[in-house]
Parts: sequence; C-alpha cells; structure tokens
Amino acid sequence: MAKAKIVETYSEKSYKGLYLWLVGLVSVMIGFGTLTSLIGAVSDKSEMIKIHLLLAAFMIWLLFYVILKTERIYFIYGISYERAKVAGSKRRNIFAHGYLRVFSFATLLYAMVGALSTVLAWPFMTDLAAFLFLYGIAVIKGSKISL
Repeated sequence: MAKAKIVETYSEKSYKGLYLWLVGLVSVMIGFGTLTSLIGAVSDKSEMIKIHLLLAAFMIWLLFYVILKTERIYFIYGISYERAKVAGSKRRNIFAHGYLRVFSFATLLYAMVGALSTVLAWPFMTDLAAFLFLYGIAVIKGSKISL
C-alpha cells in the first residue's frame, strides 16, 4: 500500500501584514504622543522619549511574534518568498522562533533598563544608547540564524 504524500500549502506572497504593522507603528507613536500632549500626562520630554522607545521595543517584538504565527519569514531581510515556501512549515517555524527569542530577550532587557533609568532618573540618551546597543546586538545575533 503506497503512502499518501502530504502536500504542504503556504500562503500567497503578501506584504499586507508588514504594511499593517508599519501603519500600526506610526499610529501608536503619533497617537501616544498626541494623546499625552493633549491631556498633559507626560510633561517631561525625556520621559516622552523613554516611553516612545519602550513602545518601539514592544512593536518590534510584536512584528516578530506575528512573523512566527503567520510563518511569513520573508518579511525578514535576506529570506525570499520562494526560499521560505520551499523550506517547509517546521523549518519556517524554527527560524521565526529563533528570531522571536532573540528579539524577546532584547525587549525584556530594554524594558528593565528603561525601568531602572526611570527610577534612577538617567538622561534619555542612556535609554537611546541602550536601545540601539541591544537591538544592534539582536540584529547581529538574528543574522546568524539560518533557515
């Protein structure tokens, strides 16, 4: 008796999810800045910058979470749609999970630095330097994850 070959399907190539994330990122940043200015919730510009960096960190994490759930790994630089399609679901999932793990760690570390920075009243440049350093390292670590 011959075994039936399982045919795996992969969704059509579409960047709608990435575009939606970009619109969400811009909307969250502008919306938060506008709302807090209107209600006067954050009076210090350095605190506003710190909160925006934390929102950006969360949105970056959210992007990689969406990539994991949808397996649209071709959103990540260096992976073509054709390569992602041929890789198979299990390999796409492992690849996306690796990126999510790296960026989750960067987000968690940045949240801890941001909290410490707020408590100790560090200047916002410390937060910016920490953000750039942590996400720079995350990008380098992520680039070493192979499909």
